[in-house]
Amino acid sequence: MSVLNTPLHELDPAVAAAVDAELHRQQSTLEMIASENFAPVAVMEAQGSVLTNKYAEGYPGRRYYGGCEHVDVIEQIAIDRVKELFGAEHANVQPHSGAQANAAAMFALLKPGDTIMGLNLAHGGHLTHGMKINFSGKLYSVVPYHVGDDGQVDMAEVERLAKESKPKLIVAGWSAYPRQLDFAAFRRIADEVGAYLMVDMAHFAGLVAAGLHPNPVPHAHVVTTTTHKTLGGPRGGVILSTAELAKKINSAVFPGQQGGPLEHVVAAKAVAFKVCASEEFKERQRRTLEGARILAERLVKDDVKAVGVDVLSGGTDVHLVLVDLRDSELDGQQAEDRLHEVGITVNRNAIPNDPRPPMVTSGLRIGTPALATRGFTAEDFTEVADVIAETLKPSYDVDALRARVTALAAKHPLYPGLQVISYAFLCTDIRGIAHTGPVSAVPRTCIRRNDPSSLCTTPSRWTASSAEPLGVLPWPSRSSICSRSASARPARTRSARCGPPGCSPGGCATRTCWTRSPRSARSCTAPWAPPGTATARPRRCCWAWRATRPARWTWSRPTSGWRRSRTAAGSGCSASTRSRSPSPTTWCCTAARHSRTTPTA
Repeated sequence: MSVLNTPLHELDPAVAAAVDAELHRQQSTLEMIASENFAPVAVMEAQGSVLTNKYAEGYPGRRYYGGCEHVDVIEQIAIDRVKELFGAEHANVQPHSGAQANAAAMFALLKPGDTIMGLNLAHGGHLTHGMKINFSGKLYSVVPYHVGDDGQVDMAEVERLAKESKPKLIVAGWSAYPRQLDFAAFRRIADEVGAYLMVDMAHFAGLVAAGLHPNPVPHAHVVTTTTHKTLGGPRGGVILSTAELAKKINSAVFPGQQGGPLEHVVAAKAVAFKVCASEEFKERQRRTLEGARILAERLVKDDVKAVGVDVLSGGTDVHLVLVDLRDSELDGQQAEDRLHEVGITVNRNAIPNDPRPPMVTSGLRIGTPALATRGFTAEDFTEVADVIAETLKPSYDVDALRARVTALAAKHPLYPGLQVISYAFLCTDIRGIAHTGPVSAVPRTCIRRNDPSSLCTTPSRWTASSAEPLGVLPWPSRSSICSRSASARPARTRSARCGPPGCSPGGCATRTCWTRSPRSARSCTAPWAPPGTATARPRRCCWAWRATRPARWTWSRPTSGWRRSRTAAGSGCSASTRSRSPSPTTWCCTAARHSRTTPTA
C-alpha cells in the first residue's frame, strides 16, 4: 500500500497510540482549563480535510497561486459569518492564533518604540499585552495598568496613566480576570489621548456571540479573538476592525506576519461560526456562565474559607473563577496536582500581588466552557463545585472523589460515536497467558500493589481501588501514600490474569499495555518459555508504572529469572540476572493489531 493511502495506525503506531490515549483522557476526565473547549466533530472533519494540501497566499479573489477557486468560497463564507456574528465592518480570518492576531493588529497600528497600555500580566493580562520578553514588550514601550484592592480593573488608574504616557494604543482584555470590562469607558479614555483602542476578547468571545456579554466591536477600533476558547472552534485567531483600518489589517497579516493561510483551519472556523449563531450555542453559553457562578458561590462558603481558600473579586461575571490560595496550606501547583489526582484538569495561575514564584503561584484558574459543551447542567456543576471544594481541604478521600468525577464523565459522554483510532493490544501476563482486545476494553477498576512510584524515594507498597480511566495516572500523594509506605518492602504475591474480563485480586493491566518500542530490540524479542507452557513465546518489555516523570520501573524476562531495574524513560530491557518474580501488576505487552472505525452521528 502506498504511504499516501496508509492510515495513521498502520503508518505510525506510536503517534496513533498517543492520539488514542488523549481521546480517552478527554473522555474520562473533567476538563476545566478556562482556555480549552471541545470542537464539534464537523469542525474536526473540516480541519482534517484535503484543504490541508492547498497553498493560498493572498485573499479571496486576489491570490498568488492558481487553483484557489474553492478555498476562496470557503474563506469568504468564514468572513461573512464572523462579521455577522459580531456586527463587524471588516474581518480577517487568517491569523494562525490569538497571539498572531494581536501581533498583526499592533503591526498595523504602531511603529517600534510607540507606547502601549495593557493589563499587567500578574494581574490577569496576556503575554501579548506587554510582557517584557514577549514581542509586545520588546518592540513597544509598555505602561501597564492594574486591578485594585477589590480585584477589578482600576479605571481611575487607566485614565491617569493614559494622560501621563499618551499611548498610541490601549489594550483592553485579559487572560485571567473574572469580571466584565467597561468598553465605553476605555474608548472615552482612548479618544481623550488620541489612542487606538484594541480589545482582546479571546476568552469571552463566545459569551459576546450569545448576547451574554457586552460587545466590544462598537467601541473598539480593532478587536482580536481566538476561535477555540468559548467559541469552541478550531485553534486559530481572527481580527475584526472598522472598514477604515481594513487595508492596514490585511497587509499586516499577509504579507506582514504570515505567508500562506491554513485554509483547512479557515474552513473549520467557518463551520464553528455557523454553530455559534445557533440557539443551541446560546443555551450552552448560558450554562457556561451558570456553572462558573455555581463554582464561585461554593468556593466562598465558610467550610472552604476556613482552610484558606477564597475567590478573587468575590465572584465572577464570565466563564472562569480565580481561586485565591494565599492563606491556604496549598500553593497553586499542589492544588493543581490534587485536582489532577481526582480527575479534574485545571491550571495554576498567578494572582495580583502573588507572593509565590510564577511556576508555583498562589492561585488556580478554573473554567466551565468544556463541561458546558459536554452538556453539564446546574445540578452537575453543583456536584463538580463540591468535589473541587472537598479536594482543596487538608483531608480528602481520593478514591471517593475520583469515583464522583468518573460518574460525571460517564453521565455526559464526550464524542460517544468517535473512536478515531481503535488501537488493539496483545497482553501476555507473567504466566504466558495472552489476552487481546481494544484499548477501550482494558479493565478500569484495579487493585494494584507493589508499584514502584517515581514520586517516592524508594519503592513502596500502596493500594488503589477506584475507576481509573485509561491515560490518567493515579499519582500517589507524597503525604498520604509515599510517606507512610516508603519503607515497606515489595511483597511477593502470586501472579494474576489481565485482560478484558476484569481484575483479579492480584491486579490487572490497566495502564501497562503501551506500545513504546524498546531501545534494545534483541533483548526484548528473544524467545522464552513461560513456566508451565511448552511453546516458546516472544519476550517483551514490561513495566509496572509508566509515568511522565524522568524515570520509570521496567521488568524484563530473561531465561534465568526476572530482574527489576530503574531506567531512564525510553530505555529498553535490562540485562539478564537472577531475581524473584515481579509484582502482579507487571505485564508483558506489545501492540499486536490495529483497527479503525468510522465516526457515527
